[in-house]
Amino acid sequence: MPMLLADPVDGLARPLLVATRAGSPAGRAIRSAGTIHGWSLTFTLSVTEILPLLESGSHAAVLCAIDGGPEDVALLEEIRRRAPGVPRILCISPEQVDAGLAASPLADQVVRLPATGAALEMVLDRATGGVGRVSDERLFRAMPVDVRLPALSGSVVSLLAALDDPKKSIAQVVQILENEPALAATTLRLANSETFELSRRVSTLKQAVTLLGMNALRAIAMAGLCFASIPGCREAHVEAVRQRGMVSARLVRRIAGSRAGDVLTAAILQDIGQLVLAASLGDEYTRLVNDAHASGVPLAVLEEQRLGASHAAVGAALLDQWGLPKRIVQAVALGHTAYPHPSRGLDHVAVLYIVSALMDEMETGELADAALPAPWLARAGVEPARLEDWRRVVTASSIAWPGAVAL
Repeated sequence: MPMLLADPVDGLARPLLVATRAGSPAGRAIRSAGTIHGWSLTFTLSVTEILPLLESGSHAAVLCAIDGGPEDVALLEEIRRRAPGVPRILCISPEQVDAGLAASPLADQVVRLPATGAALEMVLDRATGGVGRVSDERLFRAMPVDVRLPALSGSVVSLLAALDDPKKSIAQVVQILENEPALAATTLRLANSETFELSRRVSTLKQAVTLLGMNALRAIAMAGLCFASIPGCREAHVEAVRQRGMVSARLVRRIAGSRAGDVLTAAILQDIGQLVLAASLGDEYTRLVNDAHASGVPLAVLEEQRLGASHAAVGAALLDQWGLPKRIVQAVALGHTAYPHPSRGLDHVAVLYIVSALMDEMETGELADAALPAPWLARAGVEPARLEDWRRVVTASSIAWPGAVAL
C-alpha cells in the first residue's frame, strides 16, 4: 500500500505523488529530505500503484525519484502520457546524474538529490505557477528568532517605479537619481568599479547611463536602495554582500552579455537575505558566517542546517514582498537549488545558479563539480572552455573577498 505522509503544518496541504521504486536511492533521498510543507506525500513503489493514482486526477504534482535506468525513463514517459497536465519534477540520484539528465526532456523541473524539504518546496512552487519561493509562514516558523522583512520607504518605491517605467526618459531617470545625493554618489562609485569595465571614468549620472545602459544603471540604483532599506546591519557585512554582488554582476555580464537584463539585478541582490538575517540574529548570524568560512561549507547549506532555511529563501521573500519582477525573485530563490532545467539553456535561473556555484567555489576553496557536473553543463550548452573563462573572471577579480566578519 502507498504510504501517506500528512503535513503537520498545513491542514490544506496539496497532494503530491512521489513516483519511485522499492529500494531506489533516489526514493530514500526524498524520504530523508524532511517535511515538504504545504504538501501531503503519497509514496508509490510500483507501476501498478502509480498509474491508477495518476488517473484519479487528484494530484497537484509528481516527484519522479529515479536512478536513471531504462525502467525509470519508461515510467516517466508513461506518467507524461497519462497525466500531461500534472507538473513532473525529476529528482536525480547523485550516482546517476548522466543517466538521469537523459530523462530531463520528459520533466518540467529537475532537482539533484540530496535536497532539503525547503529546496523541494521552492521547485514545486515554481512548477505549479509560483515564483519559486517558500511561503512566509513556512519560512519564519523555521527560524530560531523573530525575523521581519523591512518595508521600502515611499520615496524608494517611487524611484523603483520610475526605473521600471518604459515611458520614463533617460533624462527623467537621471533627474530622479540626482535628487537623492547619497544614492547618486553610490551609483557613480559602483559604475566606476571594475565590475562594469568602462573605458573611462564617469563623473555624472548622464555619462553613466550613456556608457552602462539602463539595465546596468537600474541594477546599481536598486542595489543602493535595497541595501540601505535594511537597518541594523554592521557596515562590514553590508560591504561584504555588496562586494560579492558586484563580482557576481561582472560574471553575469560575461555569461549573458546584452541579455543580462533582470539577472544583473538578481546577481547584485542575491545575498540580500544575509542582511535580513544579520539584522535579526545579530552575533549569532555572524558566528554562523564565520563558521561557514572556517569549515569550507557553503553558507546556504549551513543556514539550512541551523536555521531551517537559507538566505536565498529569505531574500526571495523580501524581494517578492517589495514587488520586484518575478524573474529576479525566481533567480534569487533558486540560486542554490540544483539543477535548473538543462533544456532551457542559460535562462535567468541557470545564469545565477552558475554564478552562485562559482562564487561558493571561490569562497570555500572546493571545486563546484557536484553543483556543475559535466553532463548538466553539456546539456545546458556550456562548453568547458567557457566555464574556465568564467572561473578566471572570479579568480582575477581584485575586489577583496568578504572572509569572516568581526564580532
